[in-house]
Amino acid sequence: MLIRPSLIRITRQTIKTFFLVILLCISCSGCLERGPNPTDPYEARNRKMYEFNDKFDTKILKPLARCYNKHIPSLIRNSVTHFFSNLSEISSFANNLLECKPKAALITLTRFWINSTMGIAGLHDVATEMGLKQQYADFGLTLMKWGDVNSPYTVSPFMGPSTYRDSVAMLFDIVLFSVYPHIPSFPAAAGLWTYSQFHRRAELLHSEALIEATQIDGYVQQRDAYLQHRKYLLAGGDPDAEPDLYVEGNDADNETAMDTDAEPDLYVEEDETTTSKQLLADPTKKAPAHTTQ
Repeated sequence: MLIRPSLIRITRQTIKTFFLVILLCISCSGCLERGPNPTDPYEARNRKMYEFNDKFDTKILKPLARCYNKHIPSLIRNSVTHFFSNLSEISSFANNLLECKPKAALITLTRFWINSTMGIAGLHDVATEMGLKQQYADFGLTLMKWGDVNSPYTVSPFMGPSTYRDSVAMLFDIVLFSVYPHIPSFPAAAGLWTYSQFHRRAELLHSEALIEATQIDGYVQQRDAYLQHRKYLLAGGDPDAEPDLYVEGNDADNETAMDTDAEPDLYVEEDETTTSKQLLADPTKKAPAHTTQ
């Protein structure tokens, strides 16, 4: 059954509108009054977006994610995770080159070749079993590497926590360093990307019990977990290897900013198969974000 060209045009326009809305929300933040926290200068606006995302997640995404986890066997879900992780190796290879990390780029390329062949299109992570650890990188980390470190925190509609730098970098990664633009059918490409975000949301369900039980401000905890996770990735797996990336000076207004020296275990629940540090080190399992969380 052929897809009508008119439907493709409508779908393409919908996706363009979606990303334009995200960019518009980011650009409009520049017109808002800055708060005292240098990490999160537009907290008032971000909290409103957080509340919107939280309602959308609670009423729509979370029930669907629970149903998904209940009816899809864990073996299949793990294979899906490996598949999307393997696709991300393309972006990691390009960004490791941009960060002048030839060894990491070579390992990434080798991982992609092994998992795409021996791992049956990436459904199995054979490379990790062979001792080749994932060398994750994205364009946001590349910009951090070359100096764009203290980007203000933001919350995008449907996409959840981010920074201005990471929001724009995500679009570059999708357009320049991913397989999606090369898929002939645009609806298929958009559907695959959307499914990857939904699958990631479903994976985060098991880590929410601790967060909900702490009775801490959900917005603050989500923000701090996201920024801590980005710091962890930039440090190459050691969250204490780099200095504070988001809080500047000793200004008293920084008291509400994130504590970058906090242990990652504060944010992620540990279970029988995945330790908290492994979860933070895995870029496919980012800190919970409402919607994609």
